[in-house]
Amino acid sequence: MPLDQAVPPLGFLTEQQAAVAGGGEYFDVTSWLCTATTCPPIVGNLLVYRDDNHITTKYSLWLAAPIARFLDATLSK
Repeated sequence: MPLDQAVPPLGFLTEQQAAVAGGGEYFDVTSWLCTATTCPPIVGNLLVYRDDNHITTKYSLWLAAPIARFLDATLSK
């Protein structure tokens, strides 16, 4: 799917504003799911999407290390 269709800029901006207003942080994970132009269904040899709104278990497990690094850095602030 083309990136401009898959990632609604206004929706992401609203999520970011809500997180910050609530005292939280917002981390855009689009680059973990999409290239600069598309959101491919397969990355390497992993199926990314289970359906139109959910990623597969295997892809989420593959993302565990980057997510852990982000959380460690965020929580150590």
